[in-house]
Amino acid sequence: MKVNVGIVDRVIRSFVGIAAAVVAVYLDSIWSLIPAIIAVIALVTAISARCGLYTLFGINTRKVK
Repeated sequence: MKVNVGIVDRVIRSFVGIAAAVVAVYLDSIWSLIPAIIAVIALVTAISARCGLYTLFGINTRKVK
């Protein structure tokens, strides 16, 4: 899979992932799984710079030099 997530997109995904992780920690029920899953997906795509949905739809936010 090619890298298709740009730096601004990665920073936004990181913040969303961290915020969702904090929400998941503070929720004290089965509903904490939803923000936990969102956090994992956002952080994994931010770290790897690859997004499967972007590949599926042909989106690339990475600037080519």
